[in-house]
Amino acid sequence: TVASLFRTALEAVPAGLKLRVREVVSAAPAGPALLGWYVRSSRERSIYDSADAFLVSFPKCGRTWLKLMLGRALITHFGLEGVGPLNLARISRLAGRVPHMRAIHDDFPQWKSPGQLTRSREHFRGKQVILLVRDIRDVVVSNYFQKTRRNKGYRGDLSSFLRHPIGSVDTLIAYYNIWAENRHVPAGFLLVRYEDLHRDAHGELRRVLAFLGVQDVPEAVIDDAVRYTSFDNMRR
Repeated sequence: TVASLFRTALEAVPAGLKLRVREVVSAAPAGPALLGWYVRSSRERSIYDSADAFLVSFPKCGRTWLKLMLGRALITHFGLEGVGPLNLARISRLAGRVPHMRAIHDDFPQWKSPGQLTRSREHFRGKQVILLVRDIRDVVVSNYFQKTRRNKGYRGDLSSFLRHPIGSVDTLIAYYNIWAENRHVPAGFLLVRYEDLHRDAHGELRRVLAFLGVQDVPEAVIDDAVRYTSFDNMRR
């Protein structure tokens, strides 16, 4: 199998890299899902190498909302044209004075058990990380509906999903704990709570921008980005 070949190839890997490789191989799913896992993992590794700053979250934590708000603010502040607000990589390149950014669901935790999660965050060393977190109860319920109504990957009820070993409560707690243990690995680390975004979107957006080195942003720019991503505006 492909996983067996990976394990054989491990013998040629320098000792310092073997822990990371073993973690990746142990997370490989069996059967037809292996190809999709390999493609996602390869894409994720290239993203780590190509960016200086990351917006990271477990799925359904509000990442798209913050990403849209941040992108809108940067486009307006730097007077950029011809780029969508969700394309943080292109926005950061065009702006020039912003770290090259990517938004990711680090490690694809929604498809893993706690034991399959990558424990190390060495791939973020020297990077800047914005970690977006949300109340566990809301994240798990949102992921349940995602997997039952959109992905069609889970057929049980909510009560069963709460106890499911893959991508549910135990995985989410482990994911948060791993980041807590590794928060000193990146060159810069900023924790953002979804609930704080709801309570004070203006203040939290300004805090994120300052973390990225974007200072003295006019209040009109902040206000425009918050209004642009408001629930009422998104419904139009």
